[in-house]
Amino acid sequence: AQAARRLARALDNGGWIHPILVEDAPLEDGELAYADASAFGWRFHGVEVPYEHRTVMVGGPLLFAATAIGSWASNRRRRREGDRQANPKWRPLGPIRVVVTSSRLLVLHNGGWYPVWYSAIAEVQAMPDSGMLDLTFVADPPYRLVATGICSLAPFIERTVASWA
Repeated sequence: AQAARRLARALDNGGWIHPILVEDAPLEDGELAYADASAFGWRFHGVEVPYEHRTVMVGGPLLFAATAIGSWASNRRRRREGDRQANPKWRPLGPIRVVVTSSRLLVLHNGGWYPVWYSAIAEVQAMPDSGMLDLTFVADPPYRLVATGICSLAPFIERTVASWA
């Protein structure tokens, strides 16, 4: 949060943004880091949810029809529940780390670094009252970053995205 506010103050004052040292981030040659922030991450997407299809049919004609109807209703309920769970919604990623660089955001999640290129970001939406920053992409599911002060990154990301457009 402190690094995000430092970036925002520098931009507001028209000042020079000084790079910081982030030793464990996989920076490319010539790439500079400007902020290192922790947040709780979310992604808006659907998932594949299998459901178990069961068929039970026993007995004579009447019992056979009753068990077939019961199997159909049970399968329909399971399929609807699976469809409901699979629908796109905000799904938690958990704690993440975001390094803001001169050419991308580097997101550390579950021990792996993932690049978020500025050229892929279509929209940046800051919600300071709730401490949320949404990043919408051209072809990928959106990210939501949640942390105190995380919205201070928005002006830097917006200006950098605009310069890559």
